[in-house]
Amino acid sequence: MEYKKILQISPDEARAYYNLGIAYDIKGLSEEAINHYKKALKLKPDYPEALSNLGVIYGKIGRFEEAIGLFKDALNIRSDDTITMFNLAFAYEELAKSKKQRAKS
Repeated sequence: MEYKKILQISPDEARAYYNLGIAYDIKGLSEEAINHYKKALKLKPDYPEALSNLGVIYGKIGRFEEAIGLFKDALNIRSDDTITMFNLAFAYEELAKSKKQRAKS
């Protein structure tokens, strides 16, 4: 609720959208989290944490190619982020598994 209050006063506060994204993700509300991360990124396109967190959600819902792109964008901004590096590797692995599984079908 506090972040919503902040946004009423200052609707261009990317960090408030980012934090709301985290809150919605914790509650399992992926679509709401995605929307808030996208709003944060619209205001601040070079926000590596928002890029990475959005990539994690896309990975959770099987959108691995989009997740990979977001992780790469985040690493272009902050190249030493080991968590994002791990998430990128994991997304590549899951994409490969998904492609193999579809090929078997």
